[in-house]
Amino acid sequence: MKELEKHARIFNLIAPVYNRFFRGQVRNYRSILDQYEGLLNIPPGGRVLDIGCGTGAFISCFAERGYQAVGVDFSAQMLKAAKKSTRGKVIEFVQGDATQGLDLPNKNFDLVFSSYVLHGLSSEIVEPFAID
Repeated sequence: MKELEKHARIFNLIAPVYNRFFRGQVRNYRSILDQYEGLLNIPPGGRVLDIGCGTGAFISCFAERGYQAVGVDFSAQMLKAAKKSTRGKVIEFVQGDATQGLDLPNKNFDLVFSSYVLHGLSSEIVEPFAID
């Protein structure tokens, strides 16, 4: 089994447990956005992309603020949890592998972010994404 397949399998298994932290994560992310949203320079109604959205906690905070929110994750179970936890919010969830490129229109987002996505992966996979 390839490394990324193993990684996806792990995240599919832990998704239900990980989702138990959703409310606490949302509280923390709301607080962060309260402090720093102005620095992000996202236009009203702007498009925001969360690569590796997991259960959707961070991207849901952007949706609450009226941004067009898109979350991408390669774990089907994380996306299932995200859809359940963010019910009633307008968020587009897409299954995809960022290491292979994403099938999303180029230059179509005002903010793209990714947090805690590359942890646990080998340097061969992570290195192309390193920022010097």
